[in-house]
Amino acid sequence: MASVFEAHCVDSWVLANQYTGGHIVPDFIKLFLISPIQPIRRQLHKQQFATNGIRGNAGGTRKFGFKKGSLVKHKRLGTIAYVGGFNVDKLILNSLTTGKRVHDKVNPKMCITFSYGSFRHGQLA
Repeated sequence: MASVFEAHCVDSWVLANQYTGGHIVPDFIKLFLISPIQPIRRQLHKQQFATNGIRGNAGGTRKFGFKKGSLVKHKRLGTIAYVGGFNVDKLILNSLTTGKRVHDKVNPKMCITFSYGSFRHGQLA
């Protein structure tokens, strides 16, 4: 389960090296780790009815023209992160490498959208 070349890539390197007749030792052994983003959906069955008999909105995956998992850049801070959720009128930005919350209550007008991705991009291990 370790994130090292020796744990995951040796078999494929040996087969490719045998076919091509390449090097004796691998010349690049760093790994690029990615993991899927699993956005939390609405959970209506966990909510209680309000006094008027209507359940409250528990969120969703789209708001302010952004979608959970969108890759954005904060204009002023220069931070590149992904949209992890929404507050009442703000965005929640999460780190690309750890997935943890980096910025809370970010104004959507201060963010530039790059793309939508369903994977959190990792780092070289």
